[in-house]
Order: sequence, then structure tokens, then C-alpha cells
Amino acid sequence: MNFTLPDLVVVTGTANGLGRALAAKLVKSSVSVIGVDLADAATDMSDLSGYTHVSGGVDATQTWDAVSKIIASKKPKLIGLAHCAAMLVQGTVEEVSSESWRRILDVNVVGAAKAMSALAPLMTECGKGSIVLVGSVTGFLGEEAMFAYGATKGAVLQMVRGGALDFGRRQIRVNAVSPGPMATEMFYAHMKAAPDPAAWLKRREDRQPSGSVLEPEQVANAIIYFLSAESEGITGVNLPVDGGLTAGFEFRNINMRGANKHHGG
Repeated sequence: MNFTLPDLVVVTGTANGLGRALAAKLVKSSVSVIGVDLADAATDMSDLSGYTHVSGGVDATQTWDAVSKIIASKKPKLIGLAHCAAMLVQGTVEEVSSESWRRILDVNVVGAAKAMSALAPLMTECGKGSIVLVGSVTGFLGEEAMFAYGATKGAVLQMVRGGALDFGRRQIRVNAVSPGPMATEMFYAHMKAAPDPAAWLKRREDRQPSGSVLEPEQVANAIIYFLSAESEGITGVNLPVDGGLTAGFEFRNINMRGANKHHGG
């Protein structure tokens, strides 16, 4: 099946990781992409025909003013938004500074809200649209020393529910994709902060029913589905893309003694 995609999609966090992988996939599918990131465009992205980069913070009004001007010049028939930009702060509630709280809220929560606020009117003009926010399994399951990050991703999931209701009659859908462990720069930064990075990585791999951490392209595929017309009946949904991590409370990969015995009842 070939997905029917918007002719223009705004993707945040395109300098690396998931945002970069998603933007590349969309451009290869002949979708015009406006990438947003505090950093400049990566060389391989800036050379892609169909990719336009806006350098700026996702929490800055001027960033979204610039995006809106580019959209107006392109006159798309249908617009999509994928908010992939995120910031990671590690630590317990006692360890997260006030400055770190402000910054992670600005990027992970306020940035998503500003993106939605800027693009919703333009989607309304088109008659419909699709918004995909990137959450995390940490947004609905606790994780040690990820207090601030989990709180912001929990907020993102609530924004999906509220947005789906607020925009429903305008035919704008709002959904979330929540990755599990994914091989991005953010994941490796988390790994390097561990006392024993190799042991930390092995534990992450061992607890995955799939046996490995996800690749960004695997998560990007789920986002593309939510952006497409083939998912038009879906809004207000959070889809975990986690290799089975949240399918149960524990994965041990062992043969249980007596597993084949019949127990009457």
C-alpha cells in the first residue's frame, strides 16, 4: 500500500535522530518538508530537493512566523505536522534545577503547543490536517532519574487528547507516537551518563522482547501512517512503538518449568 500523504509536512527536530530520519523519508516520498531545529540543517538534509530548513527554537514565536511565511509561499493543498523535537534532562526531582525545568518545559511542551497553534489555522484553511506529537513510553510509565522528562512527555499525551477534541470538528486529527528505547543521540547521551554504559545498554536490549533497541526509521514509519489519509478514522490516540516493551510488566526470555502442564479449573 502506498500512503496518501500531505503535500507539505512541518517536522521539528530535524538536525538529528527521529526528526532527521522522518524528514528524509518524507522527502523521498515527494513530500515538501519544512524542517525546524535550533541547529542548522545537516549537510545531507540541506542538499535534498524539497527540504527547507528554519533555524530557531520551537518555543520561539518568530520561528513559527517564519514557518508560516514559507507555507504561504508554497500554497500547499494539505499540511501535516510532526513534532519530534525534544530535550532530555536526567535526575530525580531533587536534582533537576529550576533552569532545567524551564528549558525542558519550553522545548517539550510549550514548543509542541506553539507548533499546533501556528499550524492549526492553516490546516483549517485547507479543510483538514494531521498533527503527530512524539511522546515516549516514559510519558505513561515511570522511569528512574527521568522525573522531568517523564512529566513533559505525560503532558504531551494529554495535549493529544485535548487537541483531538478541540480540533475534531475542523477535521484536524491529533495523535501521538510514543517510542521505546531508540538509537538516537539522546539515547546514547543517556547511556554515556550511566556508571557502566556497556552494562546499561545490554540491560536495555535484554528487556526488549524484540531483542534490540529501535531504529529511528521504524518509529518514523508509524508517524507517516498517522500523517496519511489511510489513518483518517484515528484521532486522540497514543501508539507505543517500542518493540513490545510495554506489552507486559516483565520480559525474562526464559522457559518456565511446567509451562506445558495442564491445570484443571
